[in-house]
Amino acid sequence: MSDIESNSKKRWIQAVLLAGLVGLLLLKSFVLDIYTVPQEGMLPSISPGGHFIGKKHPYRDPSRVRRGDVIVFSRELPDGQRYQFVWRVVGLPGDRVETAGDSVIVNGKELAREQLRAEEGLVVYREQNGEAAYEVAYPTPVSGATAQPKVTMVVPAGEFFTLGDNRHAARDSRYDGTVPFGQIVARKL
Repeated sequence: MSDIESNSKKRWIQAVLLAGLVGLLLLKSFVLDIYTVPQEGMLPSISPGGHFIGKKHPYRDPSRVRRGDVIVFSRELPDGQRYQFVWRVVGLPGDRVETAGDSVIVNGKELAREQLRAEEGLVVYREQNGEAAYEVAYPTPVSGATAQPKVTMVVPAGEFFTLGDNRHAARDSRYDGTVPFGQIVARKL
């Protein structure tokens, strides 16, 4: 192989690598990102410190959000700092949502749960919410879990009721209210 062919091949490889790097940067900047869940609120779906890929700006309008979607949203805390939360959408605009103890009721129907397993002081269930099915966790009866807030509300237009999958370890819509559509920054892929 001549020096000219060797240099040409090197330039071609460098151009392909550069194009790939630029493509990845564009994807990360505008389409996808990697998110981290810092706490236990999304167990068993996402472990504390676990990472997932999220699609940025995933919805054109509120009608595109679905029950069961795991969303990332930004909210200002009382200390003025902005923080990103990761919770599952349980109630859509106009839904009547009730939570009492371990029961979640959407539009008058308690969400069905099927027990799957016990692990690390939690009982894991498959929960059915309309067409969506996903795993949720509740503390074992002997773990001394604290009572959860009782909520009854109609989800306002353009907002969403969210819950963590680890229902007793999540500070979600039961505590902090619904999530306005404009605060959603990503959806878990």
